[in-house]
Amino acid sequence: METRRVTIVVEQIEGSRIHPQDVQVAGLYQVEVDSTLSDGHAAREALDSFHLRTPIKMLENYTIYAQDPLTHLQMSEEPLQEDESASAEAYCRKVSL
Repeated sequence: METRRVTIVVEQIEGSRIHPQDVQVAGLYQVEVDSTLSDGHAAREALDSFHLRTPIKMLENYTIYAQDPLTHLQMSEEPLQEDESASAEAYCRKVSL
């Protein structure tokens, strides 16, 4: 399967309380998804993959979005169809704080 990269940006909301288990969550994550997906579906797939692999206790304390790694523009999500779900093959790793 050919893949493409999507960056997940996780920003702590200023002034929010952080759960002890969430201390290291903020940062950039790189997710590889199927290259045949549209931008919207790639964003949704990357976000789903991130959430499956990165538990966050207090989600409301973060702004989380998908970003094109080349243009650094935020990617709009398109909902996956009923028969689609986050791929077990998608690969997610933290790349910076």
